[in-house]
Amino acid sequence: MNHLKLTDIEKHYGKVRVLNQINLEIGEGQMVCLLGPSGCGKSTLLKIIAGLEMPDSGGIEFKGVNWSGLDAKKRRVGMVFQHYSLFPNLNALQNVAFGLEMKRMPRKQSQKEAEEWLERVGLQDFRNRYPHQMSGGQQQRVALARALAPSPDLLLLDEPLSALDAAVRLSLRGEIRRLQLQLGITAVFVTHDQAEALAIADRVALMREGSIVEYDDPQIMYSNPNCFFTSSFIGVVSVMEGTIVSLSPPIAKVCDGMVALPYLDEKKAEIGRKIRIVMHAEDIELSEGFSENGRFDPLRGQIYNLDFLGKTKRYTIRSSDGNTFFVEVQANGHMDFQIGQTVEMIVRPENMHVFDARTEESLKSAGGRGKNMKDGLLNTG
Repeated sequence: MNHLKLTDIEKHYGKVRVLNQINLEIGEGQMVCLLGPSGCGKSTLLKIIAGLEMPDSGGIEFKGVNWSGLDAKKRRVGMVFQHYSLFPNLNALQNVAFGLEMKRMPRKQSQKEAEEWLERVGLQDFRNRYPHQMSGGQQQRVALARALAPSPDLLLLDEPLSALDAAVRLSLRGEIRRLQLQLGITAVFVTHDQAEALAIADRVALMREGSIVEYDDPQIMYSNPNCFFTSSFIGVVSVMEGTIVSLSPPIAKVCDGMVALPYLDEKKAEIGRKIRIVMHAEDIELSEGFSENGRFDPLRGQIYNLDFLGKTKRYTIRSSDGNTFFVEVQANGHMDFQIGQTVEMIVRPENMHVFDARTEESLKSAGGRGKNMKDGLLNTG
């Protein structure tokens, strides 16, 4: 059952269109992330769902009830903001109890339930502390408890973790997801952080310039994106431009060489079509050897930067034609490459994503994966 349904939502600020024909359906108990770069309309869409903004056109339904024009106070929505929005003159317990008392719950009962919520977010020992006496992570836990205490029908979170440091962000992200699953509440979570969206969401709505460009399971969006923007926005990727020169087998000319492609959708792909090839950093292998492979020459480049990321290392490599590649490998791997070293880059065709350079739509065949050509490596001149 769809709990929340948005139909043809449009919003303008003056002459600027900030939301363009937004259509979105969210199932009961799902956590959906609105993901995208700053200024793409994520927070505006969240405010429209909350009733804090009204759309210029389009409709909103929640559990079959028309929310279009419905006052925000009647929507039974819990909200968590980026900057906590706690009352500075109230302590943690009073902040959590505030929403309950607004529902005219007896003070004794509201205090009891607020105590229980502080315990659920691990702050039972901070009940008497005021916001200025708590860390950012603690304040956001209070804000989360305050939003959930009145038992809302819908939880909305607007960049709730972006002001926190990395360790606290990771911990609180898990806490939000745990409570959302435990309560079975439908939630919409706004973020510009792709890792955050992939980790926490049941489904991700990727936005660009006021439109939703893709809406799907995060794993599918990562491994089989429908468009170039999705592929380039999610994950650390390298991009090459080229031209299709053969469909059977699929081959493209890239700069001065050739590259073996995965199987392409021949209804969309054609010889002469300009394409973009996207590869995730973890799908490219490195070798210090130099091989020859028939009509294909291995792709080579020079390492000019190295980032240590803990369990992995990320190499930045420039090829002779000026392309930049990012390659992520295990930090404790058997090979250790140095800045300035020339290396060979290897990726199997089935791990490539191929897009029309003009329309940005995927050209990769939906029904199959590319068979390896020769030894199945990415090969260019």
